[in-house]
Amino acid sequence: MIDYELHVTIEPDENKINILRDYCQQAGFKFLDLQLSTGKFKRQVMMAVNFRRSDSDSAKLTALSQCDQLFEHTSLIPIRVKLESRLLTGRGYYFETHWKILEPNSDKIQNIIPGNMLISYSNTDRNILYATLRYDWFSTPPFHITDDVNYINKIFIDARIEFKHPHSELVIFDTNKWLDDGWEYGKF
Repeated sequence: MIDYELHVTIEPDENKINILRDYCQQAGFKFLDLQLSTGKFKRQVMMAVNFRRSDSDSAKLTALSQCDQLFEHTSLIPIRVKLESRLLTGRGYYFETHWKILEPNSDKIQNIIPGNMLISYSNTDRNILYATLRYDWFSTPPFHITDDVNYINKIFIDARIEFKHPHSELVIFDTNKWLDDGWEYGKF
């Protein structure tokens, strides 16, 4: 079985945000309200659903079912549906690697990370900060990701920044990656 995570993003309208927050609480899903450091669409509000399936096709069917249930219960129309796999092989759109920063001093972080990394904060808990690096699937061999992860880990360790071990994901489905316009793909 393979671990998957579904992100369903809605318009950042306050009424819709409250509806999604309530739905996530009732359904037992994670509610995310993120503020990105760069890009045209800096506020991204979504639900995150984790599940396990045997393959990408059955995961995509589960993702569609979750979107149907969201619409049925709330009438919310997603502006983006994104499905991520922890299995880093197979076809996909792009890879992402995420670090959870345990001491979110934004000035310190912004001064040490490479400019092509995205920093995002949780609007519901300002003590949560993520650093993310994205790679194009077509031009990135998996060993390149490992090299860059080790490089970023060393930057954080040398700067004495506490972080959780990063995790990488293969995005296998994304209906609107243009929501992240203004964010560059990572290469050192």
